[in-house]
Amino acid sequence: MTTVPNEIELHNHKQNKMAAGADCLDVAAISAVMSSWEHLKAIPDIKPIVGELIFGKFFELAPHAKRVFPFEGATLEDIFADPAFQAHSGRVVETFDYVVSSLMELERHILVELGERHALYPGVSPDFFAPLGSAILHALETGLSDIWTPELKEHWLQIITFLATSMSEGMIKKKQALQKGKKKKLNLTVKEVHAIMSCWEALKLQDYMSKFWSSFFTQFFTLIPNGNRKIFYGQWSSRDWSASGRSLGQHLDAHALRVTEMFDLLIGGLLDFDREIVVDLGRRHGSFQFVKREHLPIFMESLHRALETTLEEVSDENRQVAWDEEADLAWGNLFKLISDAMAEGMSQQEVHGS
Repeated sequence: MTTVPNEIELHNHKQNKMAAGADCLDVAAISAVMSSWEHLKAIPDIKPIVGELIFGKFFELAPHAKRVFPFEGATLEDIFADPAFQAHSGRVVETFDYVVSSLMELERHILVELGERHALYPGVSPDFFAPLGSAILHALETGLSDIWTPELKEHWLQIITFLATSMSEGMIKKKQALQKGKKKKLNLTVKEVHAIMSCWEALKLQDYMSKFWSSFFTQFFTLIPNGNRKIFYGQWSSRDWSASGRSLGQHLDAHALRVTEMFDLLIGGLLDFDREIVVDLGRRHGSFQFVKREHLPIFMESLHRALETTLEEVSDENRQVAWDEEADLAWGNLFKLISDAMAEGMSQQEVHGS
């Protein structure tokens, strides 16, 4: 079995880039790897196959790694048929594609930061990188059997080692930082987190975000008490948002973008997200004259209904379940946690601001 070395001395370019002439990687390796990857991508429908080859071998070499996914104990056949796995596998291959295709210009800190993000997932360890690297080599050797040579294998090993050690560095650094400061987290199970992340990725990948926000504002302005409706959003609420595909308007677009960015941050690190950040968000909203704590459950209910409406449409159009009972419960729990934390912050603002 080919393994990725656990330690390798990396000599960084003074601008921290993997470029021609950089000490850490040679041009021949980069060129051979990029060329062979393009050769592999030319095979029709190869990416899902690559994902299955990688994870099939990875779970064989590191069976304990299944525990970090919501399908521990399932057979490989069941795992490969799971929409959650297919979405995750697709993201992994797409990320790998981006990294390999950008090797000439890719900044190493991007890989370190990618490792830091993976440190936020419970059970994920730097020890995963050696078997994962071997699994990637296995997938490449299988897919590139017509051009695979010992020399090409060495080139890929050099690149994969670089990627693995860079990500491992970020993961170790992040885990050490987390050990120093214990945060009060948003308490969600691993299954809930995976359900939430899968839904959010489906929403973004299918470019349904504008439909989601249109649905949200329709729900929100329907649910919010009439006495507060125009006071809360002023002239924003005077338009009819029920027409499909209609622009939300400049102010609402800006607000939707800010909330989207907040959810990207939140969902990207759910299991390690500092609850105090959400409490502080509540404090900031508590300083707005017409925003009240009683608006929070209405806001969250509107988000919940908009997600359900939009993701059911995704499911219908793609014949792939993006919204089910498990997702419904997971998002409901998340919105309750956010609402409670923000309400706490708004209460604190009321006390200090009075």
